[in-house]
Amino acid sequence: MLDEMRKKLRVLGVEVIIDPTNGTLKLPAGGLFLAGQAEPTLQGQKTIRTLGRVLVETLPCYSNLSTSAPPAAKCPDLNIYSTLSSVYVEGHTDVVPIGASTGRFRDNWDLSAARAIETYKILREAEPLLRDLHNQDGDALLGVSGYAETRPATTNKDRLLETVRDLDRRIEVRLTMTANEATVRQAMEELNQHLEDVNDLLR
Repeated sequence: MLDEMRKKLRVLGVEVIIDPTNGTLKLPAGGLFLAGQAEPTLQGQKTIRTLGRVLVETLPCYSNLSTSAPPAAKCPDLNIYSTLSSVYVEGHTDVVPIGASTGRFRDNWDLSAARAIETYKILREAEPLLRDLHNQDGDALLGVSGYAETRPATTNKDRLLETVRDLDRRIEVRLTMTANEATVRQAMEELNQHLEDVNDLLR
């Protein structure tokens, strides 16, 4: 799914980095946010709206389900035994501490959460269908989280460099999967029935 989204974003002119192991998609960080600001730059807003377009084309195939889900013909071959559990919009900051005296944010935790929330709002306003997506428990699929400066974007140890700080001021999207309980249960019942049939033949 991440690779599918990366390819779609590339066609639309947005290069992202995906990490299949951790289930994350990293938006291009340079110029996404100004230091100390939660509202994305104009370029950042454009990038986020493009992300929304790709999310609304992709997520309904893996959710449980939107009333406006695309027809099966538009969905790729899916692993029917798993489904999306959550899609988190994650906000991050650079390493420079921000204090309450410098503006509306108490600290970097507050700022990172605000960046995630602003991004979340832009996504939902640009693509209202995202509001209708739920996981198999009926919970809203999209959520937000903030990590302050605790998850650096690069391995560069000098995080005070402006180029590194710019990369740290970013948004990532994290997708988590869970077992499709109904499908797994059905498969187990069919397997048990086959085993019983085999036992009957061996008797």
